[in-house]
Amino acid sequence: ELNETDIKAELEKAQKELEEAMKNLNTDKIRMEVEKALKEVDFEKIQKEVQESIAKIDLAKIQKEVAEAMKSVDMAAIQKEIQESLAKIDLTKMQAELQQELAKVDMDKMKEDLKKMKDIDLSKMEADMKKLQEEMKDMGPKLKKEMEKAHEELEKAKAEIKEYKAFVDGLDKDGLISKKEGYSLKHKDGELLINGKKASEQTYNKYRNFLEKHSKFSIEKTDDDFDIDMD
Repeated sequence: ELNETDIKAELEKAQKELEEAMKNLNTDKIRMEVEKALKEVDFEKIQKEVQESIAKIDLAKIQKEVAEAMKSVDMAAIQKEIQESLAKIDLTKMQAELQQELAKVDMDKMKEDLKKMKDIDLSKMEADMKKLQEEMKDMGPKLKKEMEKAHEELEKAKAEIKEYKAFVDGLDKDGLISKKEGYSLKHKDGELLINGKKASEQTYNKYRNFLEKHSKFSIEKTDDDFDIDMD
């Protein structure tokens, strides 16, 4: 379990690491490297190589090889159906359509999209990092305050439980209840009921300080259950 000193040390450590990372962030170098990489991309060469590769495809040879392969199939019906399907394929048309689709590729737009990468707002990124750094500075005091509040609530709850325990132990010691056998206690409107019966004035006066502080509550203990309502 981390205590307040440990948490503060961890926050200071994280803050120092963030400051070091910010010092090492060379935004100008990053921008120059992106611009250099974009300049080295030869879009015209890429387009030319793709067109040359398509031109080298020997569609007639492919069709012939497929037909030869089909001859070795030992099922005449299947061979006939496939050959008929191949005859219907207009390879010349297919090649023309492929070239048309390639022509539609907007290489200039692709080039512009890549150039936009160098327009990444590195200054905004740096500002966001500084903002995060400031937020981390504020986080320490806030966390400390919340921990102090939680500690106060915990101590308050522990004190409440201790008071109720002392009250029940006192009744058990007085022989008014048996913690082993079970019991029921109810306090409301200035009246204390022990196992359903009104406590004597002497008993009430003995525990008056506790009862006046806790004006309304009910406690029930059985062999397999324990219930307490402090409302």
